[in-house]
This record gives sequence, structure tokens and C-alpha cells, in this order.
Amino acid sequence: MEIYDGQNRDKYDEWVDKFLGQIKTHEIWFFNEDRKLTYLMRHLTNAPYNLLKSKYDERARTNPAHGRTLSDALAELDRAFRAYDTRRDAKTKLETLRMSNQDSFGDFFAKFQIQINKLDYHDDDKIDELKARLNGRFAGKIISGRKETYEELVNQCFTLDSELKMYDAKRTNSSTNGSRYLGGSSTPKPNVDHATVELGKSFKPLSQMTLKELKEYRNSLPRSMTIKQRLIDEKRCHRCMQKGHTGLDQNCPFNRLPPSENFKNHQTALLNQLYISEQEKDAA
Repeated sequence: MEIYDGQNRDKYDEWVDKFLGQIKTHEIWFFNEDRKLTYLMRHLTNAPYNLLKSKYDERARTNPAHGRTLSDALAELDRAFRAYDTRRDAKTKLETLRMSNQDSFGDFFAKFQIQINKLDYHDDDKIDELKARLNGRFAGKIISGRKETYEELVNQCFTLDSELKMYDAKRTNSSTNGSRYLGGSSTPKPNVDHATVELGKSFKPLSQMTLKELKEYRNSLPRSMTIKQRLIDEKRCHRCMQKGHTGLDQNCPFNRLPPSENFKNHQTALLNQLYISEQEKDAA
């Protein structure tokens, strides 16, 4: 039986198995804890021996009622010298990970990705693990039975996260300020700082949106004099707030929408104001 010096943690489990095998083979000889502990201490050196010396050395066990056992000694050695099992640790953390209703998918997925990457799972297993840990709002909207890759599922979740955030913002603002919109046709806008809000942000390209999605995007856009000036300064479209074209350009995605008369009148007035503002700016 070789002596363990603690230099190689990867060999620790193998050494313990051999040690316990000796105890089992000669169990008649090792009829009490004292003999087991004496045998253990004689097969340790350096750091492992020093770790247990004060409790389990023969001189520390002179009191017959010391109550120390081989199991206790091995537990201390395990904590100090057993190789860290990355895979087992990742699996344990993954089992306890759940996406709460307050979590954004991005925050949850960052934690999920750290653990799932350590497990080296195939795509099918990753899909099962991810679906099992989504909250009820997400799980209810994921199409069951649909064949998809892991990457497609992740992208679908990010898109769904953006849609739910937009819905929550509208619902919160509507319930808080509902009396202001009674009888009106306009959609309430979330309260945002118009000087710093990111303009033209959308959960997917406008050209790929359905008419319903495009209309919801249009109705969620903030409007104010501050926004108007920022659109001019940042050279953005005054209708969709995207870069690369103007409000009069035929390439504007909003041309796909059948605007209401109120919206037409509003846009005409807006463009007239912008035209006058730009002329005054050029004259200055």
C-alpha cells in the first residue's frame, strides 16, 4: 500500500479506494477504529499527515473515549485533497437554477450558459435543460413539438423577452395613466427620458416585422420637441427613427402601414415643422 503525500489530487480517489480495499480485505484485523486510524496515519505524509496529526495521530488518541473515527478522518481528507469536480458542481448548480418572473432572459441565460458549457451537452440536451428552466410566461409561448436548433431556441427567447418587455411597459403605463387616454385612440407611451432614450431600438429589423408588430413599434415611439431635435441632429427618419433615410423617403418601413387620417395629419404637421426648423437652422 503506497503512502499518499498530497502532491497529486487526481490520484487521491484511487488511493482512498485502495486503502479502503485493504481495510475490507483484512476486516478481522481492523476490528476497531484505533487500528484503522493507525493504519491510515502510517500511510500519509507531508500535508495530509500534518492535517490530521493533531486529532488522529496515535498520541492524540491516548484517551480511549476520544470518539474519533476513520470516517471523520477521511471526510477531512476529502475536503482538502479530493480533486474539484467541475462537471458535478455545474450539474448541481444547474439543477437549482430557475428563471423567475422578474428575471430578464439575458440575465438568466448568462447564468445558464456558464453551467451548461461545463457539461459539454449535445444540442438536444441543451434544449431540454433550457426549456425546463424557463418561467411560465416563456414556457407557455414556446411552440411545443417544434424542431429547432439550440441557437434558434435562444434567439426565439431573446425575441420573446423584448416583446414581453414592450407589452409590460405599455400595460404599466396604461394602468397608471389610464384616465388620460379614456376615449382616445393613441397608445400610451412608457415614461422615458427623451434626452437619453435610445432612438430606433427594436427587437428585430423593421423590414422583418409583421404589420401588427410594425404598428405596435410605431405606437410605442416617444414623441416630443426634444425627440424632434435629436432626430435632426442624429440624421434619423422622423417617422420610424431609423438611420439611412428621411421621413419622406420611399424606403421608410412605415410606408407598409395604412396610416389613419389622424396619423397622416400628425405626420404632415410634423414634417412641416421640421422643414421650417431646418430652414431657420440653415439661415442662422
